[in-house]
Amino acid sequence: MLHWSSYCVAWSLAAAPEPEPFRFEAPPSSEPSPAPAPVASWTTADHPRASTPATPFGTTPRPKPHREPDPRTTRIVRLDLMAGPLWRPRQLDAALLTSVEIGAMRGISGVFATGLLVDPRRTPVAALDAPIGGGALYRGRLARAPVFLSIGLTAGLLVHRAKTERGLHHAVDPDLRVPIRFAWTIAKLGVSVALEQGFSFRDRDYSRRGQVVWAKGAYRIGFAIGLHWDRVAGRARITLPRRRMRSS
Repeated sequence: MLHWSSYCVAWSLAAAPEPEPFRFEAPPSSEPSPAPAPVASWTTADHPRASTPATPFGTTPRPKPHREPDPRTTRIVRLDLMAGPLWRPRQLDAALLTSVEIGAMRGISGVFATGLLVDPRRTPVAALDAPIGGGALYRGRLARAPVFLSIGLTAGLLVHRAKTERGLHHAVDPDLRVPIRFAWTIAKLGVSVALEQGFSFRDRDYSRRGQVVWAKGAYRIGFAIGLHWDRVAGRARITLPRRRMRSS
């Protein structure tokens, strides 16, 4: 009898279903859940670890300071292009001047200069002069401002061309020039202001029926303004005097 009752209890426990685990269900809400923000909109405020880059030993990289070249030890190549009026005795011309300078930014440089001197009057004589020459100049800095003053001397030729009723006339005269220039440079480009003086050793004139219809003097002086472009060519070698060793 006891065996039969224990068998009935075991069968009832095996046939009973297993109890389901407890689940908590929140009441449904009418507001929609916010969508996750895209990755592109994440900021360092959301991720404080990404605000500072990881550097060894807790040091941060420092930008290298910008240092201007020392004018006493720097060599440059400067290209000038200027234009302005030029006066001669009894005549006013339009001048287009260009030059190439190679040498120290502050000191002595070599220069090659040329240009065109155009007579605005085309009748009765249409004249054109072209000075060509080379020489040297000395350039110095004015105080601490980025303004340089240069004074030079060039020697060369003045090529003269004139068209008259009788045809074309060509002539070549020796020529000297004394350029005085102020240059203000920003980075590699700057503004140049020049006072140009020249002397060609000969006065020129053309006459018709015994009367002078065109004349120019040998001395000329002009004012020009334009732009210049600089390129650093290297460092100049400067030898410093050795200090004498003092014996203790």
